[in-house]
Amino acid sequence: MRGQRVFAMVGQQITVAQCATLSGLSSREILIGVSPTAAHDSLYASYLIRQCEDTRDVIVADIRNSLDLGASSQAADLFIVLRRHLSERYGTIVGSRLYVPVEIERFVGRQNIDRYTQLLRTETDDVKRQMLLKLLAEERNKERAASIGVPLSESPRPA
Repeated sequence: MRGQRVFAMVGQQITVAQCATLSGLSSREILIGVSPTAAHDSLYASYLIRQCEDTRDVIVADIRNSLDLGASSQAADLFIVLRRHLSERYGTIVGSRLYVPVEIERFVGRQNIDRYTQLLRTETDDVKRQMLLKLLAEERNKERAASIGVPLSESPRPA
């Protein structure tokens, strides 16, 4: 998909951080550095043709499957498609900025906390446990910051 001309996909998109929040992808699952192309439009259209309610979940699963297979280039392409999908589904353009409703960010954050907590109960590998603890702390910091009125996109990161 690389090397083709940029097509309709460029324009207002949610940020990478918002995409992570809305999709539940961890920082290790997000691959950036790919520019949108016409091929990404075609790939996105193939997901829309399916007309399923859980398009986001299907794309996220495909990203994770690609990473499991070591196909990082394909995962990066799918991340472009996911950003477009989430931008069209959840984003609102106000002036020249794209916003995602805070309720959605909070809901996804809560889902992430529950997911990381559940994974911690069964994970035995120390490195993976440390990663889960870090991700859990990140989500809890965002939740705490939101409870005192700090926008989620500006919430502090754990050290």
